[in-house]
Amino acid sequence: MAFSVGIRGAGAAGLSVARDVLRRVPEAKVSIFDRRARLPHPQRTFCFFDYGGLPRGVSPDHVWQRVKFSGRDFSRVVECPEAPYSLLRGERFFAEVLAEVESRGAVLRWECHSVEVSTGSLVVDGEAREFDLVVDAAFDTERQQPTLWQSFAGVWIELDGDFFDPTEALLMDLGASSADSPVSFVYVLPTSSRAALVEHTTFSRERQPKQEHLERCFEWIARRQLPKFSVKEIEEGAIPMGLPEFSAQHGRLSVGSSAGAIRASTGYAFQAIQAQAEWVAGVAETRFRAGASHTLACPPAFPTWMRWADRLFLGTLARVPERGSLLMESLLRDAPEQELMAFLSGRASFSEALKVMWCVPKGPMLRTLCFG
Repeated sequence: MAFSVGIRGAGAAGLSVARDVLRRVPEAKVSIFDRRARLPHPQRTFCFFDYGGLPRGVSPDHVWQRVKFSGRDFSRVVECPEAPYSLLRGERFFAEVLAEVESRGAVLRWECHSVEVSTGSLVVDGEAREFDLVVDAAFDTERQQPTLWQSFAGVWIELDGDFFDPTEALLMDLGASSADSPVSFVYVLPTSSRAALVEHTTFSRERQPKQEHLERCFEWIARRQLPKFSVKEIEEGAIPMGLPEFSAQHGRLSVGSSAGAIRASTGYAFQAIQAQAEWVAGVAETRFRAGASHTLACPPAFPTWMRWADRLFLGTLARVPERGSLLMESLLRDAPEQELMAFLSGRASFSEALKVMWCVPKGPMLRTLCFG
């Protein structure tokens, strides 16, 4: 009898689960349902500190072993050879994973009007479809409200002359805080001396409009007096930061945003999603081989103390937004180099994280801790 897996959501999480399940259980009948159209997927990039462990076939398009942080009163360059900062083009990732899962027999249904999770089934446009394993890889913006949104938009540009250092990524050029956006910054990821992604990001209570981000990008380019350039592509997106965590419910597993894959304080999620997909594939293989039927929740992507500290940090930004740039600048300027890189990559020990958090002004953090 065939082993069936139903997946709600064909984003990075859903497709990664389908890929890993079919690699572990080639006999599985995998069905994926999504409300979006098949193509194009949103134009975007996945960025992360590559500390190893990416699945077979997933390789970055560019890596930087040196990153830079700057603000009004500081500039700092940090080496990161053990976990280089990495960029993976979203269109390549989606195209390659889609091709693999479809070649292995996965069935994808796009432009569904509604996809709901029920006990052991997915209700697609009002019709219940039963599966041996149900995986919820969708993010419900109405049901799950984050503490802050990380919204962004940027331009891939090509210059007429040399300007960039392709060995160094500018991760944060901090701007001023506001009541609406406690954190605002430009980052620049050069892939050659003449080509780079210039992107503007905010942490804010509401998602900021694309045009506002793009205006900040072009203002940054003008201030730096770059050579004449052309815009090749535009990307945009939004990441929920500080979501409530959900365990297994209704006989299904959750992966991705709903299962805590997003690092609350940074927005990085790609590697955690890959780890969750591999774990779910192991569950599927166990059920297929041994017939186990109990439902488990994905193990936490980050340790309890880190999730608590991240919530505290986000809560402080939301509580005193006008001091957001000061908090970020203190952390990026004063934290010890090794501990800072471990903290940003999500691989810090408790003692390393304490050394980083100790650099943040204590008053706002303590008021958030005491008064919420």
